[in-house]
Amino acid sequence: MKTKRRQKDYNPFTLIELLVVIAIIAILAALLLPALKQAREAAVASNCISNLRQCGMALFSYLSDNNEVFPLQSNMANGSNDWQPQIEVGNYTNQKVVTGSSTSSIPQIARCPKRNNVYASHVYQANSKKYGLFTYIGSDAPLISLKNVSKPSDMIEFAEKGKAFTMWFRQNYRNLQLTHGRILNVVYVDGHAEVFSCPLLYEGYDMYENRTVPGNDSLIPTKNFTW
Repeated sequence: MKTKRRQKDYNPFTLIELLVVIAIIAILAALLLPALKQAREAAVASNCISNLRQCGMALFSYLSDNNEVFPLQSNMANGSNDWQPQIEVGNYTNQKVVTGSSTSSIPQIARCPKRNNVYASHVYQANSKKYGLFTYIGSDAPLISLKNVSKPSDMIEFAEKGKAFTMWFRQNYRNLQLTHGRILNVVYVDGHAEVFSCPLLYEGYDMYENRTVPGNDSLIPTKNFTW
């Protein structure tokens, strides 16, 4: 006598239950994705500040080997190589490159990992205020010595570059930009890196385009120099 094989009882999802599950997954994704994005951005910003710290340490080593005199902003008479400090950073971080008139000669350690922008160096400006660290060959500005910097822990050396084509910044020509949200990463002459919190600004804020904003001139006080 043949026996009927019992069929298993199946309880498939109803359409409503399926929609509820999809909605829960969508809500979880909406909650998690911003957090993951923030974590990824925080990791990139941390990598950026690490690069700047290495730039500061590398240039400090350069100063030790060169009688505490800062390198030129450009070692070419026509100023075409406008990023000599960044190249020297590469020489002291095992990222040696060939000096040339192309920005491809700038080592990766001297670039922000988020947008690959070159870190701007603090160029010397020969005016009544006299501030900055890196001068040009053949200019009437003196070579700057570490002895001229009365407060190395307060004098910015490299910072994140803005949209201008130059590879440097100065006090009345900002060329600095907020790249990682509302913060600005910088490194000082003494080699320590710091994060400036700018809660009233926004990512992409360009210090050059907005140089007339009150308070811009206080970022790099001239009192950090002795002459």
